[in-house]
Amino acid sequence: MKKIMSYFKFVKESISRRGLWFSIKLIFWELSFDRIYGLETLSIVEVDELQISIEESTHAKIYQASNYFLLLHALNSLEKCGFQFKEKTIVDIGSGKGRVLILFAEKGVKRCIGIEISSVLNKIAYKNSQIWKKKNSNSNIEFTFETIDASKYILPDEVDLVYLANPFDAFILSQVIDTIKKSYLSKRREIFIIYMIPIHKVLFDNSLFQTIYSFQSDYIIYKTLEDNENEISK
Repeated sequence: MKKIMSYFKFVKESISRRGLWFSIKLIFWELSFDRIYGLETLSIVEVDELQISIEESTHAKIYQASNYFLLLHALNSLEKCGFQFKEKTIVDIGSGKGRVLILFAEKGVKRCIGIEISSVLNKIAYKNSQIWKKKNSNSNIEFTFETIDASKYILPDEVDLVYLANPFDAFILSQVIDTIKKSYLSKRREIFIIYMIPIHKVLFDNSLFQTIYSFQSDYIIYKTLEDNENEISK
């Protein structure tokens, strides 16, 4: 019943915020992803089903995969912002069942890293990655999955892009942002960040990150920059 209510809440909020036609497209594409790729990423997992500690659950949110239509939109926007997928290392912090990692794999990145606090979700994500690799046997992509609290994760210096889809509260996000900063200061480079459902975007203000693209209230793309660039918004 809780899951049905979660879906209903998503549809209701989407229609209210985006309008009926755009919401229909979101729902259509959302129902298409698992069928297209032969994976299991759609079903919601409540916090009490994640098999995490009581302390960890206070900062966690339900698992609900990033919407397929918005993901495609975000990746297209990312390319327009100058990001080249080939030979890149990306990390999804709060990777759930691995949907985002699969789409980045489709783009030809070198390595996909999934950071997830729930071993239950990580097992599903690993299974999904193996299904994808079996169907794409010519690909040399490396999938890595770590079951760890995001606040304790140390971002490798080779990471080129960080993906976040509002997987936890502001307390954990602020620590994740500090981790990204430390990685940047350790090795100065362009780091792109896609922040989906950016309800805590204020945490990125007055930092090393600059907004280079935003789409409605659905996602923001940031980049670490040495100098200033004009914000592009839509």
